[in-house]
Amino acid sequence: MHFVLIHSLAVGPSTWKPVCDLLRQRGHVVDLPNLTGVALGEPPSAPRIARRVADDVDTAAGETITIVTHSNAGLFAPAIGEAMPEARISYVFVDASVPPPSGSTTIAGEFISELRTKAQGDTLPRWTEWWDEAEIAPILPTSVELREAITQEQPRLPLSWYEQTVDVPAGWDRSPCAYIYFGPPYDEAAHELVQRGWRVRHIPGQHLHMAVDPVAVADALEEVVSALH
Repeated sequence: MHFVLIHSLAVGPSTWKPVCDLLRQRGHVVDLPNLTGVALGEPPSAPRIARRVADDVDTAAGETITIVTHSNAGLFAPAIGEAMPEARISYVFVDASVPPPSGSTTIAGEFISELRTKAQGDTLPRWTEWWDEAEIAPILPTSVELREAITQEQPRLPLSWYEQTVDVPAGWDRSPCAYIYFGPPYDEAAHELVQRGWRVRHIPGQHLHMAVDPVAVADALEEVVSALH
């Protein structure tokens, strides 16, 4: 299998690093692009994100590639898939936002009003600073080294990044799709996707659970991708 792991634009690739290492140990091809600086440019971000991923990933004509997105990165999955036209694309969304079948979507939705209260000018604090330490501590892995890596690589995103809309290529969801979620609020999306016939898998945990229990998440990825093809 060939996986492309896409981290949330609010954090960095270290959130996926334990799963990446495990999947490589199991013999899979895994790409883990670093997108921490991509969101700092002027909107729209989708073409720039898609181009960066496509440039980082070596693909062969007709190769099956699974794009695995976390959190807000899910909104950019269709653009990333469209940027690799020579490959056969499937999508797995992990505790992630899922774009509509076509049209456009917002990044923050109703949460934008709360983000505006957190911004200093047009700049937001790092994601882990949006909440109190008592709230964020259980989300992070116990490894001191990994916690530090995740914390330090977070970008300070402009508020305008969250205010932009993302254009969605029509028909992207005709490719094989699956959804893995850890808990609220993504359980609502999971329920809707079950009704649409998607393969859905629940792993109880918090939003960065792939960094907390990489074995469970790697197992689930192998399981759902095997079922897709």
